[in-house]
Amino acid sequence: MGFSRGPNIVTDGIVFIMDPASERSYPGSGTTLKDLSGNGIDGTLHSSNMATAVPGEIRLNNSTDRIQFGHDALLEPPSITVGAWVNLQDRGDRHILITKWYGFSFEIAANGQPYFRLNSTGDQYSSEAITWGEWYYITGTFNNSTKKHVCYVNGVNRGESTKSNSISYNQGTFNIPYTGYAGYASGKIAGVAIYNRDLTEAEVAQNFNAQKSRFRL
Repeated sequence: MGFSRGPNIVTDGIVFIMDPASERSYPGSGTTLKDLSGNGIDGTLHSSNMATAVPGEIRLNNSTDRIQFGHDALLEPPSITVGAWVNLQDRGDRHILITKWYGFSFEIAANGQPYFRLNSTGDQYSSEAITWGEWYYITGTFNNSTKKHVCYVNGVNRGESTKSNSISYNQGTFNIPYTGYAGYASGKIAGVAIYNRDLTEAEVAQNFNAQKSRFRL
């Protein structure tokens, strides 16, 4: 696997990663975004302009900008980690950023609070909101054995709880972002990664530190 500008990210358990900073993931033109994990979970950009403004970033400007993937069972693990770099604009509504509908969804509320939503399990909110127009590394984890559900911002645990249920999946499609209802996203996204286990707090911090200089943090 080749992860541009982030050679020290955690790779154990990774099932999907897209990084438009790597030409192997996005060559700079066209509408195909390649999965760098080796699992072939490639997506289609619904506008080629989404990735042409600044290399390494996917732009999200309106309700039609999205990367669409099909169903893949690898994206429905019992334990999971979802992480991404985001820089969003206030649009007066929630941003539904990364979702396997139904199953998991990483969202930003209208007030700027990140939360990791799991079907049949519930939401885990960050205790702190993001600032619109700035880069953040958001991560959600869930351990199916302990039922521990955590939301991280910039590598720091900002909220956790213990749930009663496992994640319920229905073989739905995978989208970055989800554009149904009123929940489209506005801003930029990069480095989306999904793992088939819950990363530890140290591992989440490792992923943040591996790429923070790229986003000037």
